[in-house]
Amino acid sequence: MLSNSINGELWQKKVVKKILGFLNNSPVLCKFVTLTKNGIDGVLITPSGFNNSFFYAWDYETDPKNFVSKIKKDLIDSCYPRIIQTVNKEIELTPLEMAEKIEDGFSLDKIPSKKIETYKVLWRIDKVFLWKDCFILVKESENGQRENIEVQYRYKLNTSSVIFLNKYRNKEFSSDEEAGKFFFENAILINEIKKKWLIL
Repeated sequence: MLSNSINGELWQKKVVKKILGFLNNSPVLCKFVTLTKNGIDGVLITPSGFNNSFFYAWDYETDPKNFVSKIKKDLIDSCYPRIIQTVNKEIELTPLEMAEKIEDGFSLDKIPSKKIETYKVLWRIDKVFLWKDCFILVKESENGQRENIEVQYRYKLNTSSVIFLNKYRNKEFSSDEEAGKFFFENAILINEIKKKWLIL
């Protein structure tokens, strides 16, 4: 008779190592402890500045990577920081828009050929490498339309990432838009990253 056995201690070590791996670069400060809660063994994760904790019972039948992915998804959904970027884009006027300008009283030689379109981009801060002041951002939506989250962007902040994140956590920015304005005025885009190359 064939049988499968799972080494629970080895499974837990793998899970703890993976949790530490993503929490080390998480934009959210978290405490985590392995414990027994109501007779069930698992891990308790408490994000700093939030009232709720997350308890995950050990599930030895689940692949460690999938187990940790669920934890990360819950943290992303509930407490990863979001910032809003206001983008001004110069675009060409269409012939119809030019005709409307003439109807509005513009002379032919004074019709503008371009206009400024303003729209909002919602970004999620996905990872932070504090010693490099480097951020990995995910574009969640642009102008209200959901974006392809398989693409991530690496930014270098030209000021302290610790101070920026502390100000964000302590709600020193009046809004996510103000936080975004500060961030993008003090950051440069390094490169675009395909998500499949990132390691959890």
